[in-house]
Amino acid sequence: MQNTLLLDHQVGAGKTLAGIALVMEQIRMNLIKKALILVPNHLSSAWAKEFIKAYPSAKILVGDKIDNKKARKEFLYRARNGDFDAIIMKHSTFENMNVMQSFQEEVIEEQMKSLSIQLADKKRLNETIRFKDTKRILEEIDKQINRFKMKLANLAKGKTFDDEIAFEDLGIDCLIVDEAHYLKKIYAFS
Repeated sequence: MQNTLLLDHQVGAGKTLAGIALVMEQIRMNLIKKALILVPNHLSSAWAKEFIKAYPSAKILVGDKIDNKKARKEFLYRARNGDFDAIIMKHSTFENMNVMQSFQEEVIEEQMKSLSIQLADKKRLNETIRFKDTKRILEEIDKQINRFKMKLANLAKGKTFDDEIAFEDLGIDCLIVDEAHYLKKIYAFS
């Protein structure tokens, strides 16, 4: 069961504390075991201080001093193998993590399938009603399908991320993303 919550309050309204309390209360109620909190690079220490201030006995791992591949690898091993309530990870560390290739392929194939259905629908619709921009729209959908095919081909060539520990290996069952708009490069065709 997946639940999603967006805290979109003004600066200083207590979003950080609310996120921390959300994690710790779910742990207390035995709903989750390990949370990952993704934060902008410059906020990892601030999150850690707030966390310890609110829950002094919490077991947290903070990735605030990760500046190279070796440090990132050590941090990820500790995150995977340690008994932590929460892991505070910088966005840049997360962006360099690997995701299981099978999952990446599945997501790309789903997007290609959706675009192919849209392309077929637009072509069928164009046979009955001639829209002004139909040719451009059809070309754009076709270009995007080809981009996804290239992504799949690149995945088959090999990984460019840290390939020792994938996100799925960490045992995370709760994800909090601070400043999620920094990570919003998700494709959406409209």
